[in-house]
Amino acid sequence: MFGDLLDKLFKRFLWFPYVLAFISILGLVWYTLSQLDWENLQNIPIEVIVIVTILSFFVGILLWWSYKRTARSLNFTEEFSEINEEIVKNTDAIDILSTIGNLIAKCLREPFSKTNHLYTFNHICWMIRAFMINKKSKDPKVVLFIPNEEETHLEPCGWASHSTQIQKFTPAISQENSAGFTYMTGEPYYLPDVNAPGSRFEHNDHSDNSFYSLVTVPVKCGKDVIGVLSVTGEEKNSYNESEDIPYLRAFANALSPLVSYYLSGRKGVYRAHREKVGSKRAEDI
Repeated sequence: MFGDLLDKLFKRFLWFPYVLAFISILGLVWYTLSQLDWENLQNIPIEVIVIVTILSFFVGILLWWSYKRTARSLNFTEEFSEINEEIVKNTDAIDILSTIGNLIAKCLREPFSKTNHLYTFNHICWMIRAFMINKKSKDPKVVLFIPNEEETHLEPCGWASHSTQIQKFTPAISQENSAGFTYMTGEPYYLPDVNAPGSRFEHNDHSDNSFYSLVTVPVKCGKDVIGVLSVTGEEKNSYNESEDIPYLRAFANALSPLVSYYLSGRKGVYRAHREKVGSKRAEDI
């Protein structure tokens, strides 16, 4: 029962073991000093020595117990905090995926010429940016690249936290830069440090922004790559490759129908059909 009481006190007050140990040490010191014969220190009763030894042993055990329980509690707290952060992150990702699906459904119901694709892509990029904010990267920048009609360069069709100067940045579809590499290979690419030797990185001469980390993931339609989602970070090692890339791939996959629709509409494949569907729906209304 005494052990249960200690457990309850410990759960309620993490500092309880240390207070108890401190009180015990004070008691030990007070008792020792009160029993000493200050005029003749050599004649200390054996009982005092035995009691002091037992109390010292007890205090040592108490301190060890306090340390173990505190370390265990801190581990549990840290694990719980990590689990809670993961749950919150998963919930945020589900909300973003749900919103992306809703936006895409709305775009597909409207005539192509009346759909504000730039606004929609920018809206989605801002949501992804908010998701990618962490302790190291407080101002991530997001760009959605699509190929130009000749498929020689990638053009920004949506961005977040960049200035409009980003529209002048059209990296070549080449393995020399991260976006081009991802577009050509269909594989994600993570640069913990863009300045490291051998990094696939193309500097944007039209931007004054500085960043040191970069992640690119492909936007696919089946096996075909139709775009690239790029996220930068302010610091080196801003992201965790094993944790963050799966989320970005999920966002890129959710974006795929809208990017495919936009590219097809740009080429005129869906334009006439969607205009006809939109006109008929207006007549029915």
